[in-house]
Amino acid sequence: MPLFNLSNSNNSFRAEVDKAYGYYTPISTDTITMPANQQRAVIDPAGTIAALTVTLPPSPVDGQIAGLACSQIVTVLTLNAPGGASVVAAVTSFAVDGNYRYLYRAATTSWYPAP
Repeated sequence: MPLFNLSNSNNSFRAEVDKAYGYYTPISTDTITMPANQQRAVIDPAGTIAALTVTLPPSPVDGQIAGLACSQIVTVLTLNAPGGASVVAAVTSFAVDGNYRYLYRAATTSWYPAP
């Protein structure tokens, strides 16, 4: 993620800027498909969702991170990986303000939970 130096005459600081995110406002039973190279899916439904499917980015590279953040409860979450890849220990629901990250390992064609 690029860091930009933002400063003025009184202080100096660095801000982390993520330009590789998608913002989604799904309704129940929707499917979100993250495009290639998207780092985060910000999921902001109007209220609780009974079921939601999220497909991680296609054609990932070794070490790629995909993050999911949700502002509301998702009772049943299905997390998919395209192209024959798998998701290890896939999250199956979201609590309010849930946040999860997955790291792709090319040698096993798998997405793993990431800290």
